[in-house]
Amino acid sequence: MKSKTIMILFVMIAAIACGCIENSDNKVTTDVYRCTVDDGILYLSSNQQYELLIDELHGGGGIYGNYSIREGALLLKREFLGDLLRFTIDGRDLIDPEGDRWVRD
Repeated sequence: MKSKTIMILFVMIAAIACGCIENSDNKVTTDVYRCTVDDGILYLSSNQQYELLIDELHGGGGIYGNYSIREGALLLKREFLGDLLRFTIDGRDLIDPEGDRWVRD
């Protein structure tokens, strides 16, 4: 049952991200995820842009760029480095490369 729910969520997110399903008023919406280990915040906008703010205890600052969703994962492209950060989609939450859980507000 859990795998079916994840697959349905993945298909819905992919459809929204590719523009197959649009907001009725074409406004950009933003989902907010908060890290359960530190005070990191991830903003995902419906226009496939993201901003990841890093907790001051871990150096502060942030990164931004474009994201995509593929094979049950959220891929964040870091503009200035040209590489990807891979978050695993786990229901409504995300799991970062270090295993930390990011909970959607």
